[in-house]
Amino acid sequence: MAYLKKIIKKNGKVFYFAQVNSIHFPKPKYISLSTGSRVVARVRQSQVEKLEGDIKAGMDFTFPWQRENGGKVKLKQVSVKECIDLWLRVKETNVSLESCRRYRVSLNAFLITLPSLCPISTIKGSHIEDFKRHFKSVHSDVGININLRGIKAFLRWASGEGYLENLPKIEMIKELKSKPKYLSESQWDRLIDNSSLDPFYRDVFRVYHTTGMRRSELILGRLEGSFLIVEAKDSKTRRELEIPLNSWQVQVAER
Repeated sequence: MAYLKKIIKKNGKVFYFAQVNSIHFPKPKYISLSTGSRVVARVRQSQVEKLEGDIKAGMDFTFPWQRENGGKVKLKQVSVKECIDLWLRVKETNVSLESCRRYRVSLNAFLITLPSLCPISTIKGSHIEDFKRHFKSVHSDVGININLRGIKAFLRWASGEGYLENLPKIEMIKELKSKPKYLSESQWDRLIDNSSLDPFYRDVFRVYHTTGMRRSELILGRLEGSFLIVEAKDSKTRRELEIPLNSWQVQVAER
């Protein structure tokens, strides 16, 4: 709830504020109730409480007592950039830093194709199509779709939080699927037996070949006895891995 905060100035005048606390705020937010009357302050405090959830989500409001002629509570327009910053602060507690970085890259690309200070409430399907057309000659279809997934996740959140009334439809670009490429046994033998191949890399390739681990796991993992431990944050599956190694593989991992 929004707390009633009483402040007494040196001249003896009393002012009341509504105090809103949130884990997303570096410090409490104080909304002036523009009155020294506790009775009036209580009435205005209740109006702040009705919008407390939106205030904690980062939305700004102008209340009737903050305007000369009074009137209804008016919502200030939130730009797409401001809304993105709010969303990424939420995601920081739910996903990895790498995922946040990827979201930021995708949404920065989206901002390039939007008018400056574009309100989030005005986003439509045409903005999505403009984005695809703009990057069609810059990125591959796969790259555009990666960014579209980030944009889609952001707009779903914005819609759920009430920033966006109508969620635009986002159609992914159809990708041409290519078959995975494999080395045949004869190709593998020629690679390993190549005299120009550095002995260190020959051993490393053999470790990957015999364990089936991912490229980053050998680099980021740590040895504990005969096991290579890959922490959950460094694992693609987000689970800690214990990869058993034989004595020769351990020697390579230690190099």
